[in-house]
Amino acid sequence: MVLRVLPVLVFDFDGTVCLGDGPVRAYAEEAVRGLADDVAAAVLDGLTRHLAGAADGHPDGYSAVAALAAPHVSPDDLQKAYTVSREQLATGTLEVTAPAGLAGFLEGVGGRARRVLVTNAPRTGLVETLDALGLTAGFDAIHTDAGKPAGLPPVLAELLAGAPPALLMSIGDVWANDIDPALRAGCATAYLPRDPADDRPAHLRARHLPELYPALDAWVTDPSTLET
Repeated sequence: MVLRVLPVLVFDFDGTVCLGDGPVRAYAEEAVRGLADDVAAAVLDGLTRHLAGAADGHPDGYSAVAALAAPHVSPDDLQKAYTVSREQLATGTLEVTAPAGLAGFLEGVGGRARRVLVTNAPRTGLVETLDALGLTAGFDAIHTDAGKPAGLPPVLAELLAGAPPALLMSIGDVWANDIDPALRAGCATAYLPRDPADDRPAHLRARHLPELYPALDAWVTDPSTLET
């Protein structure tokens, strides 16, 4: 009997599985603590513009905060601010939600696909949030501190374990981190752009993850439906 190699669904965490701007705003507020009022306001305003869709060149809100605060805050202090924000996430004090129906979708593809979370975030805050959102049982494996974008290709290769790249779908909201490296590796991709005008390449795209459930389910059933 020939055993079928299961396709792999790779999900990002912040902005894909975990929705809400509370964590990145907490990071920004901690990063500017102690700065002059006008400097702090400029950083926070810059983050607000980024989250509203400004074309500022930053791949995500965390990068925007780091770049805006960098002239005034040391790398060590930025890291401390990020750590504090993840600790706050772990305590449940930051409001986040899961995409509608995600737990049911993950349950529905269980046994038909491997469901993997790959994120740059640390485990602190992540495991607690997955529990709170009812998503812990929905993932077969979790890779934290992934170091995307450069760190994504080795993780993809590990997950594929020699299987064709077309058997892996990378899903995320940051093109440079989640989509571009996967495309270069020959994998399938599903992009969730914050800006509807963002037309950078991906095999599937939608503003909200639930819009992609039917297409993702069809891909799990037959990955050959997408050319990679």
